[in-house]
This record gives sequence, structure tokens and C-alpha cells, in this order.
Amino acid sequence: MQSVMIDLETMGTGPRGAIVSIGAVLFDLNTGDLGASIHEQVSLKSCTDHGLVIDASTVLWWMKQKPEAQASWNVEFPKQLPAALGVLAALVNGAQTKKGRGVQVWANAPTFDCAILRSAYSAVNYAVPWAYQDERCVRTLVALARDTGFEAKATPRTGVAHSALDDCLYQIEYCCRAWLHLKGIKACPS
Repeated sequence: MQSVMIDLETMGTGPRGAIVSIGAVLFDLNTGDLGASIHEQVSLKSCTDHGLVIDASTVLWWMKQKPEAQASWNVEFPKQLPAALGVLAALVNGAQTKKGRGVQVWANAPTFDCAILRSAYSAVNYAVPWAYQDERCVRTLVALARDTGFEAKATPRTGVAHSALDDCLYQIEYCCRAWLHLKGIKACPS
């Protein structure tokens, strides 16, 4: 696996937004094969204790979401922020390529997920486990594919929208389809 899809659920949309859930899945962009995954629920209090921010408009938005989405992060015993970030770092560090190159970190979009994660890692005095040049944008890939006739809406939504792990799996599906479309391949190889 040379790629990892990351998705966050947060209580703020700025770069210091408080994280309530981290989803990440290793995958192969060329085949769609999946590897290890994590779905870490994060203590909101731990986030604010480390200086991350809750935004009232985001909290109000969450109050309008389906109970299944809220249940994906609203658990009785969430992890402390440093522990959850450590789990993500272990997944990313374990995915380094055999040639020592960094794993490609995909998000929808890095300006949200990766920016918040960079702030969170800084807040707990941990190094970000990837290089900025290894960040990839699902939206950009899909937009390029659309310019050549790709229909992103043809990917049926699976799982619970706004569940970090389910969002990762959905994003991987249409990311791989867009990539293969750009390469001239019509479907993921089996």
C-alpha cells in the first residue's frame, strides 16, 4: 500500500478545529485494494485542553445530522488527543514504501483535514508523520477526471455520511475510479 486516505470529523472548520473522530485507510490507488484502517474517536475536552477550538456553527450543524453520523464519534470513552494522533502516526509510518519514500496522504481536501492535523500534532508536540509534498487532494483528482468525461456521481454512496471511516472508504472508491479513468482503464482490476 502506498497511499492512505484520511478523514476527520471536527467541531470547528478552521485549522485549529477540535477533532472528534479520525478515520484513515491504507489503499492502493491502482487496484483499489484496502489495507489496515483506524477509526479513532477523540475526546473533545482533550482537544480543547490542547488549544484546539470548538466553533458554535459547526456544533449547530452537527445537531442537524443523522443520529448514525453523530454516533460514529459520540462514544463513552474517546481517546485523548495525543493517543489518537499516535495511532494515526503509527499507521502512516508503517505504510512507508520499501524504498523509504513517504506514503501519499489523501484527503478531501488537504487544506481541511491535513491542516487541522498539522495544528493538532503541533499542539501535542508531535511531528507530523508525513511530508507536506506527499499530500494529495481527492477533489483535484476528481475534477481533472471530470474534465475528461468522468462521472463522479456514478459512485453510489455507501456507509454513513460524516463517519470518518465510512467517508474514507467512499473517497477511496471514487478516487480510484477517477484515477483509473484518467489512465484509460474502465474499472478497478480484481
